[in-house]
Amino acid sequence: MKKKLFITLCLIIALITMIFIQMKPSTVSSTENPTNESISLAVYKSSNYTSDAYKNALAQLHVVLESTNTTKKNEVVWEKTFDSKYLSQYPTVEDVIKQNIEIKNVLSKNEQLIVKYDIIYSAQGSVLQIQNEATIDDTSTNVTISI
Repeated sequence: MKKKLFITLCLIIALITMIFIQMKPSTVSSTENPTNESISLAVYKSSNYTSDAYKNALAQLHVVLESTNTTKKNEVVWEKTFDSKYLSQYPTVEDVIKQNIEIKNVLSKNEQLIVKYDIIYSAQGSVLQIQNEATIDDTSTNVTISI
């Protein structure tokens, strides 16, 4: 009797284990080949900043490109801090600062690319940090950042 109970219990545990293994989502698609993603950043000033109030105001830009997969684990795949400049030194929308980024081995079905950026303004001892992000998808690989 005890032997039959033990065997039954082992079979139930094995069955439950097999069910959980089948339910675990696959993080890599066996039919999908990795591709390279090209992302284009464009940085420009949104105002002319000619007023005396902006004369000594600076802005610095920090950009991080993250890849997130089906398990929601984020991985930094590219990062850059642009030099701090006076607001008046940033180019207009006609003369943007361009940064092209190439990310290799992206699984488009399982991964999503997110551009996160911080603009840090400083003037007369005060600091203001603004955070934003943009999701890269099939329809949008261009990210514009206005200072």
